[in-house]
Amino acid sequence: MGKRIAVALTVIVATATACSSSHTTTASTQPGATSTGNSTSQSAGPLNVGKASVPDHITAAGVTPPHGRTYTPPKSIAGNCSADVTDALQAWFDSVPDGSTVSLPAHACYRIEGTVMLEDRHDLLLDGHGATLQAKTAGAGKKRDRNRCQLVLRSSSNITVQDLIVRGANPHAGTSKAAYVADLEAQHAFKLSGDDGVFLDRVQAYDTYGDFVNIAGRKGTPSKNITVARSTFDRSGRQGISFTKSEDVLIVGNEIGNVARSLFDIELDKKTSSARRIRIVANTTGPVRNFWLANKGAGVDVGDVTVTGNVTREASGGGVFVFGPLAGKRGPFTFADNVFQVTGRVSDEGSRGVFYFRNTDHVTIRHNEVHAPPDRKMPAVELHASSDATIAGNKFVGTAKPVLADTASKNVKAS
Repeated sequence: MGKRIAVALTVIVATATACSSSHTTTASTQPGATSTGNSTSQSAGPLNVGKASVPDHITAAGVTPPHGRTYTPPKSIAGNCSADVTDALQAWFDSVPDGSTVSLPAHACYRIEGTVMLEDRHDLLLDGHGATLQAKTAGAGKKRDRNRCQLVLRSSSNITVQDLIVRGANPHAGTSKAAYVADLEAQHAFKLSGDDGVFLDRVQAYDTYGDFVNIAGRKGTPSKNITVARSTFDRSGRQGISFTKSEDVLIVGNEIGNVARSLFDIELDKKTSSARRIRIVANTTGPVRNFWLANKGAGVDVGDVTVTGNVTREASGGGVFVFGPLAGKRGPFTFADNVFQVTGRVSDEGSRGVFYFRNTDHVTIRHNEVHAPPDRKMPAVELHASSDATIAGNKFVGTAKPVLADTASKNVKAS
């Protein structure tokens, strides 16, 4: 946790000019609109948005189809969730050679009260055909473990998991206070640990005590070349998707909602860890209790984070919160062509802005549509000790001012 800092604030308001971007017509037609170049602050009104536009073709880096034979589980492993089959299913997975396709029966249900793990596996396709891995309890005896996840990929490469459903056992998962249980917070649906080349495609996860997807490292090695696409995630007990040691990650075309804490959480596990080249693209998001994107904690090696084309259909408590340590600077961060809604009910370290950056360099915020409640008097962008920021062509609705920056922030351009 960083120390709280008190600094003088300077309001940055660009000279009003005729706007040439597609956002300019609303500035002249909405009552109470205040134009600041190409970024506008307007009174809040009703918001009716569709889903994000998902790319027709998605390429998963580091992933190719296997060329071996296809294996299906034996009928002796109950596929109707009538009994815990963790050990039996694990033993069967272990028997399948690398280079194979694992094909689960369509719409089968496997009760998993422990963890199914693919460790040091390579060139595999796990095709769920709509099958479910389901936990009905928080775990019993030794299995009642903070770190009990449903499916773990560890030190593996070229792994595709598609059309698989994971259901946790959290009866209060979602945005209520009861959703978060500290003793069980790391019971994730999908955990990636030091992997290279993973594609989670058209998967689903519900009712977890932990995150939907946790992307972590192992023994100093980050998870890299990770793609999570066209999937559905609803009702978590902690974060939505978390990044603790990861590089070259694409999160694209997913529907994610009812998140107990922050939707996207970039929080390094160690000062020496990194989170680099993370792209969050064309996702449609629902209710989030805390921030839409949060980046706090240890370390400075966080950057090349690009967030484009996302749509929030229901509000998050806060928007974007990047709180870097005093030593070093995080960045770059780019936010472009997104639609964000916030309630303003969540703040950390005294933050006020929908976008908040502290000790961050190279911030770009372009052509976003941002909605905030006017009574919260939130600045759209708040900068502390941050440099080289460009804010342009945005539509800010219900915010008090476009940019609020302290005197330690340099080279801030708002238009």
